[in-house]
Amino acid sequence: MKESTELVTQNASVGDLNPTGVRELAQVQAQIAIAKKFPRDIQRATANILELCKQEVLAEEALYAYPRAGQTVTGPSIKLMQAIAAAWGNIESGIREISNENGVSEVEAFAWDLETNTRDSRTFRVKHERKTKNVIKVLDDPRDIYENTASQGQRRKRASLEAVIPSYITEMAVKEVKKTQKGGSKKKPLKSRITDLVSAFAELAVTIDMIEERMEVKVDALAEKQFDELREIYVGLRDGQQTREQWFSVPKGKGRGTEKSENLTEEFSQ
Repeated sequence: MKESTELVTQNASVGDLNPTGVRELAQVQAQIAIAKKFPRDIQRATANILELCKQEVLAEEALYAYPRAGQTVTGPSIKLMQAIAAAWGNIESGIREISNENGVSEVEAFAWDLETNTRDSRTFRVKHERKTKNVIKVLDDPRDIYENTASQGQRRKRASLEAVIPSYITEMAVKEVKKTQKGGSKKKPLKSRITDLVSAFAELAVTIDMIEERMEVKVDALAEKQFDELREIYVGLRDGQQTREQWFSVPKGKGRGTEKSENLTEEFSQ
């Protein structure tokens, strides 16, 4: 899978493009031609995806939890979708900035199956600001703006990848990942994994008290299923899929969270 930050649509005519656009159009046409000439071997791609999902390093970060209608729902994380896309082959995805004016970037996240010419894109706006301790910080450093924009683009790119990759492939991968998680959990004591997870949550300004209030149990008494739920919540927070306020009760005066967990300045539906 190739990840790109720029993309010229194949529907553009040469007369409408500048020299750079002509080169990009030619590159896109060449990519499509190569994809058609070397189509994916579905059997091999499926086997490769299953093999990837058996790797514990990926499995630990493969699923994230998100709230929906009062329920906790689990879905494939951006890391899992990117791994699936790489093994599936002939897919290009990326995030690109369309415009940057008056402290706001207009951004497109996309995924494109070059072989079937199936493309999904999502356009959204990102303010150049970040909320920290109830204070809105205006971002003026290009690197901060880039990181903020990329963070918000990741979840849209994940959704685009999910849209172009056959659902049965994603569902198969999720099932295999759950098997790996279950098997791998026997290799390290639950208490050790809880300690590691609590430390990871601390980096997102989620305290033990907040965890215990949500789970209605002391952390050292967490059951395996509760640990799995917390791990998926952590992945969602870390990847910017949600904010900690969507999952935990934040004491007044403690602020709205760290920069890492609060870089979603606007809410968009996926």
